[in-house]
Amino acid sequence: MQDAYELAAKIFQFHRKANILHSVFTLKSRIQVINMNLRLRCTI
Repeated sequence: MQDAYELAAKIFQFHRKANILHSVFTLKSRIQVINMNLRLRCTI
């Protein structure tokens, strides 16, 4: 039974790290879109 708990903990930690990475990449892409929009406005 201990093995099942350890496996569950590892899976949870993996998902948490994956969610953090996903959030970082999403935020990064949103910032890039905002930067592009600002640059376009400045050139017009």
